[in-house]
Amino acid sequence: MNDLKVFVNFRNGDGQQAAAHLYDALVDRYEPEQIFRSSETIPAGDDYIKALTAAPATSETTLSLIGPRWLLAEDSRGRPRLADPDDWVRREIRTALEAGRRVIPVLLDDARPLNGDELPDDIAALARNQYLRWYSRDTSGSFRTIAERLESLVPGLRKSPAAQESGVAQYNSPSNGGIVMAPMFGDNKTNWPPRTEK
Repeated sequence: MNDLKVFVNFRNGDGQQAAAHLYDALVDRYEPEQIFRSSETIPAGDDYIKALTAAPATSETTLSLIGPRWLLAEDSRGRPRLADPDDWVRREIRTALEAGRRVIPVLLDDARPLNGDELPDDIAALARNQYLRWYSRDTSGSFRTIAERLESLVPGLRKSPAAQESGVAQYNSPSNGGIVMAPMFGDNKTNWPPRTEK
């Protein structure tokens, strides 16, 4: 049985901080072996090319984080990185799509929806996939939405025992400074964040 459920695809310089926050929240809520993020999941000394080739094809779902500069990113020679077939962001998306896996664009803050005409042919289908949003000013609300969608779309996504026992998540990581997060969504009777009547 495949245990890999969620692959986090992102580009350095255009989403790595959001990827770190999202990964931390995912592995706090779900069993960590189900979640893949390259810098956290690949053990030291392992062949990262093999890992990054296999993981998107076997993961049930890929979350592709897309920031405002995702289309504009250039290599050291000033060429669009997405134009390179060997660009890792493009390769991971292509691998997941070719394997028939679900790929969900996650637009960061004010990033606009993708247009298929702007993308290489091998990943143009990404523009047709329904997207979610991640707002840096509301990471708790953004994660709640993503978690709800994942739990409805990904069979067998298992919550960690700690998340089931406690309504509050706390984890120490470089991306969150060890802060206590909001009550984890759906784990208790608390309404979070507080709602105000208009």
